[in-house]
Amino acid sequence: MTEASEARETLAQRQEALIRALVAGGPVPAGLDPVAVAAAGQVCRHKRNRHTGSGWRLAKHR
Repeated sequence: MTEASEARETLAQRQEALIRALVAGGPVPAGLDPVAVAAAGQVCRHKRNRHTGSGWRLAKHR
C-alpha cells in the first residue's frame, strides 16, 4: 500500500467514525469536542427527519 493510499484509508476511517458519532450515536472520535459533535449531530438528525417527513407528505398526495 502506498503512502497516499494509506492516507486515504485513514481519512475514510476517520470520516466514517465522525458520521457514526453525528447520526448514529457512536463514540466521539479522539480530538473532537463531544459537546460540539453532539450539537452538530442533533442538527443533522433534525434536518434528516424534516426532509424525510416532507417526502412522505408528498408521496401521500400522489
